[in-house]
Amino acid sequence: AALGALAALGLAGLSEGAGREALPMLLLGLSCAGLGAAAALLLRRPERIGALGLALCAATLALCPVFFDAGILRPLAMLLPPWWYLHAIHDSAFLPGLAAWAAASWALAAVLYLLGLRRES
Repeated sequence: AALGALAALGLAGLSEGAGREALPMLLLGLSCAGLGAAAALLLRRPERIGALGLALCAATLALCPVFFDAGILRPLAMLLPPWWYLHAIHDSAFLPGLAAWAAASWALAAVLYLLGLRRES
């Protein structure tokens, strides 16, 4: 999905350059995959996972600085991986935050997986 997004941005002429966006896009993809894995383990039912996805999409549209700067809602926006991505493509100082998000989402998924194994055994 990340490669497709990079290609779409490039074809639309909206890319900051493949070299500049490759690492942030990879980290965004890892963050979203980790969040999806954690959500699947925690919520278990497709209806609940879909509802969470819809809520996250709405929050991303409302809080991430695509259309406007969230201002006082910035701490809330920082809880969303796209916020980190959008800042990281313009300033590499945000890359550690995006990497931390990716690591934290996969750590949460791993903990939930291990807890799930303990419940079943």
